[in-house]
Amino acid sequence: MSRIAAPAPVSERASPYQGLTPFTPEDTPYFFGREQDTEIITANLIAERLTLLYGPSGAGKSSVLGAGVVHNLRERAQREIARGDPPEYLVVFFNDWRNEPVAALAQEIEKQLQAFAPPPPAEITLAAALRAWSAQTGAELLFIFDQFEEYFLYHENDKRDDNFAAQFANVLKDADGRANFLLSFREDALAKMDFFKFFNDWRNEPVAALVQEIEKQLRAFAPTPPAETTLAAALRAWSAQTGAELLFIFDQFEEYFLYHENDKRDDNFAAQFANVLKDADGRANFL
Repeated sequence: MSRIAAPAPVSERASPYQGLTPFTPEDTPYFFGREQDTEIITANLIAERLTLLYGPSGAGKSSVLGAGVVHNLRERAQREIARGDPPEYLVVFFNDWRNEPVAALAQEIEKQLQAFAPPPPAEITLAAALRAWSAQTGAELLFIFDQFEEYFLYHENDKRDDNFAAQFANVLKDADGRANFLLSFREDALAKMDFFKFFNDWRNEPVAALVQEIEKQLRAFAPTPPAETTLAAALRAWSAQTGAELLFIFDQFEEYFLYHENDKRDDNFAAQFANVLKDADGRANFL
């Protein structure tokens, strides 16, 4: 089956001055000076399962994503198709957080990818839908979630078991998934990102360091629960105290083995983390 993607729309504007409105992929001919930022962000998006991009309001995050990253990735896909090759990467830009996110994202994926392949059969979960679209297009999917802080603004009271937060956590854990994600949000909204617990201090004793980091990042949302003797019990206590499911990002995890490969204690981090993963009562996911 031959695939011919529609040409990218061209902006009809006559002035390079944008004002406060973000630049879009159609505005790329008028977008200058962010080439290095575009290259760095694109490289991270391709290389990493999850990238967090944040900065002050008005710094141009949406513009560099739209007129820089999205435009360049779509041009790359067009060149590959013109050579008769399937595109290696396909990018989806999404920022509609006001509506129900899972349904809105599914619609936007079809809208942005239908030029490259017919829509696959509808799937029940977001993870299954992304696997289906990747199989249908033969490409790795790159998602840019812009203005991500608005998800919490519009859906902080959504406690359903299959809400976007829960389904997105499952996507990140999906070993068969071929999708990477970039979340862009305002710097002043960083404190609202309790959806993520970021940890990368592997040099020190990991269990103690992680417990300290959990308290540091969550104490703004709930009082510290009583100290527990195991990591699994501590995570259950924090989840109960906050009423939330916890999602942990363990960055640079290879450093754990660098610093602690000779730690043979029965209650070392590896043993306790294994117990956490087996804990049927736990409400925590890990990346």
